[in-house]
Amino acid sequence: TFDLFARIDDDGVNGGTENECDETNNVVSLTGVKCATTGGSKCPPGQNEPEPEVCDGKDNNCNGQIDEGLVRPCQTKCGAGIEFCDNGNWVNCTAPKPTAEVCDGLDNNCDGQIDEGFPKNACGSCGPPPVETCDGIDNNCNGEVDEGNLCGSGLSCTCGYCATPCISGECFDDSTCINGYCIPNGLVNKCINGQ
Repeated sequence: TFDLFARIDDDGVNGGTENECDETNNVVSLTGVKCATTGGSKCPPGQNEPEPEVCDGKDNNCNGQIDEGLVRPCQTKCGAGIEFCDNGNWVNCTAPKPTAEVCDGLDNNCDGQIDEGFPKNACGSCGPPPVETCDGIDNNCNGEVDEGNLCGSGLSCTCGYCATPCISGECFDDSTCINGYCIPNGLVNKCINGQ
């Protein structure tokens, strides 16, 4: 059964326009708001029971909050993230966004290319070539390996290793004297055979 008195608006004046629910009106207001049995909660006009919350700017679950706690996956061409519902609109996607391309070894604008549009150095990358180090590799792509004084005073870059001079043709600490310098035994084959 339906109590006709429940149709009286919330402030007790018949024909008023109030729309709030309270402990004295726990059924329905004149403006069509369905009130829950616990004072202060209400459903949108035309909705009789709580429903799952959806992103539509309404209090679907009738708990006094609108679009609360709603998130969903979102995507840009740079990757995935999540976005949030705010008053019926999906906003603030956390997925990474394209930025202007810069010379940093990354695909900043997410077009599948890295550092495009920048002049290339001898190694095929943008910016200055890498610094040569003593490692048996042509780091700066100039056709030479381990050139220059890379190891400091008294040392020699030999077989990709900063080696100390042999003493009377002898070495210690598991090293072998090769070309006047002590090379760790683990690098001897590489040094002799180029392996």
